[in-house]
Amino acid sequence: MKSPNCGCIDPTQETILNPAAWQDQAPGVPGSNIVYYRDFRGQRRPIISGGLGKTFMLKERMSFSIRAEFFNLFNQNLSVADPSTGSPATPPTRSNGQLTGGFGFLNYLGIASNSVNSSLPTPRTGQLVARFQF
Repeated sequence: MKSPNCGCIDPTQETILNPAAWQDQAPGVPGSNIVYYRDFRGQRRPIISGGLGKTFMLKERMSFSIRAEFFNLFNQNLSVADPSTGSPATPPTRSNGQLTGGFGFLNYLGIASNSVNSSLPTPRTGQLVARFQF
């Protein structure tokens, strides 16, 4: 397995998982491995959010506060989905010379279309909040 965090993988040309390191268990035959591998990870996706604000005291019982909040502050959304973990016997598929599927395929097609149901981070957003309290 190659590290998905190294930045050295071209998802249009190579898969991340080695199919020779995996095998399907025959139906009805008890296996010698555990059911779930805890050391298998996808790409690290850190998302940093932050905000700053200031409160102005106008009178003893009156104040005005303003704050700015930012989500995904450094716009770290250029990531790919987790590798496909179907059958290791699934060969890589290609279309127009680019990888489009197979065991260990990183779905790079999901980068541009970041939908609500996607596991990819949302683009940088922010909001400005003002509050007058009396």
